[in-house]
Amino acid sequence: MFHARAALWGQLRRARTKSFCTRTTKSNNGDKIESNVSSYNEAYKQLDKLDFMTAAKMLFTQPPKKKQFGVPEHNLCRNHAMFYQQGLHCMAVLLKHGVPGWRSRDPDIMNADAIANLCVALSLKEKEGPLKPLQIALKDDGEKWLALRLVGKVMSDKMINRVAFIATIPKIWRTMEDVEIEVIDGNVFSFTFKNEKDLYQVLQGGPWSFNKSIMVLLEPQGKGAIHEMSFSEVAFWVQIHYVPLLCMTKDIDVFLGRMISKVQEIDSGPSDDCVGKYIKVRVVINVNQPLRLLCVDVLRDGTESTMLLRYERLSEHSYRCGRI
Repeated sequence: MFHARAALWGQLRRARTKSFCTRTTKSNNGDKIESNVSSYNEAYKQLDKLDFMTAAKMLFTQPPKKKQFGVPEHNLCRNHAMFYQQGLHCMAVLLKHGVPGWRSRDPDIMNADAIANLCVALSLKEKEGPLKPLQIALKDDGEKWLALRLVGKVMSDKMINRVAFIATIPKIWRTMEDVEIEVIDGNVFSFTFKNEKDLYQVLQGGPWSFNKSIMVLLEPQGKGAIHEMSFSEVAFWVQIHYVPLLCMTKDIDVFLGRMISKVQEIDSGPSDDCVGKYIKVRVVINVNQPLRLLCVDVLRDGTESTMLLRYERLSEHSYRCGRI
């Protein structure tokens, strides 16, 4: 069954080099014209991800479109796809295992249930790839190693100079021991520390930037799957200026901080009473959203009090849209 799936993938990949639904027709003067009915790019994207279920649904269960050559476009695509399937092992799999629902009264149509059964039949079975649990000792070693690791992404639309980045960042961080930096993909890097103190120092000292682009640092969770990480949030220390004395309490500081974003920490100052030139809170900012202003009706009388926010270590942001 593994070979059937591999054969299906190979055929569909080779078919991609052609126009998915192409038919030669003649114009009024007799010249032959190649007419592309549809490229079905979205279906191919799903095939790239090995998402056979979504791709099959898009190929076989789309609503009818305009007619080409006197035949509905989706029927041409179904016929074309069925042509590629005829010689594949998947047909043998269906016949051998008797997958229900694949035969329809209309040979050009496969319903969603039949497609689901097809995908189940083509999936790898336990006997072909047995599931083995990782040994406890190996798992514990991996977790210890993961606890000393960070994953970071430089939020730049362009590819950064990786060599310069790897050479510069350790000098900026000034850790007690060396940090191993490895390229994962694009502007994504992994940082392996020798001790927890250095790792904590880097996290608390951020946010960091390179070449005027902010860098988002994450602590890997669970098994540390990179593709599941969302590089969208970064923690900032924010100074709130022009705060009335009435608002200089811990509870109000938390209230004001939550108006900005999710609060991580409050700096209550040496006297621990939050009284000073400004209030300082550490909040988590979504880098995809504009920075917020802080306007509060302190006395609940309809009078607006605008407070100035100063984001520490903010390298650069757009004053037009407010984004980092």
